[in-house]
Amino acid sequence: MLVFLLMAGAEAPPGSAQSAMVEQVRALSLEATQKDGVVEVILRGQAPRPVDLRYSVELTGKSTSRHAGATRIDSSVSIVLSRMRMSVNGEWCARAHVKQGDGLEYTIQKGKCG
Repeated sequence: MLVFLLMAGAEAPPGSAQSAMVEQVRALSLEATQKDGVVEVILRGQAPRPVDLRYSVELTGKSTSRHAGATRIDSSVSIVLSRMRMSVNGEWCARAHVKQGDGLEYTIQKGKCG
C-alpha cells in the first residue's frame, strides 16, 4: 500500500526506509563534450537541499588528470566543482566518484571506460 501511495505522490512516513530512498538525490552530474581532438569534462553540483560531499574526478586519454575535493552544496544552486580539458587520440574515460553526507555513494562515467 505504501508503494502505491508513493507512486500517487504521497510522502513516505519520516524515518521509513521508503522515506530515506526518496530523500537521497545525486547532487553531482558529470558532463563531457569532445570537439576537434579535445575533450572537456565538467563536474557540476546541484541539490534540492544542502548536502556535504567528497568527490574525485579522473580524466584519462593521452595522459591522466585528477582532481579531488570536499564541499557543501547549498540548495538549488548550480555550481561547477571541476572542469578539465585534455587532448585525445580516440578513446578517453572520465570518472567521478562521490560520497555524500547523507550516505549516498556513486560513480559516474563518461567515454569508454574499461
